[in-house]
Amino acid sequence: MFHLVLAFRGYFYCICLLFIIATNDILQRVLKAVTKNGTSLIWVGILGLIVLFIYAVLSFATLHNKFVTDNDDGPLYCDTLTQCMYSVLRYGLIDNIGLILPLSSDGEAPGYSSNLQPVRLIYDISFFIIVTTIGLNIVFGIIVD
Repeated sequence: MFHLVLAFRGYFYCICLLFIIATNDILQRVLKAVTKNGTSLIWVGILGLIVLFIYAVLSFATLHNKFVTDNDDGPLYCDTLTQCMYSVLRYGLIDNIGLILPLSSDGEAPGYSSNLQPVRLIYDISFFIIVTTIGLNIVFGIIVD
């Protein structure tokens, strides 16, 4: 079956490059390092999804009107909790979600009298520290260990 796919679609020949792993000792050790702690990585991934869901709920409860659909990076939707979860997953992991969300709904930065600005600062910094810094270091620690 596999040979039939390769015969009709030449694009699938790139999969044959994975056979280098079978002959290279260094790549075999790298693969063992990643797969040895596979269950730990899965549980850390589930923990990461839970943390991102908490941020999606916070975004839906307090910042849903700050999500704009005419963003240069792509549309951000937060009309429902599912849309907020998608936006936080998609743009929170690729970019820091705080860099994409404008500080006010009209795209202009609010004045210093805004009462939401300290809460937004805590949201953005905690997202960066918890998800990006600590979360990725936990994954790297499991792989290296």
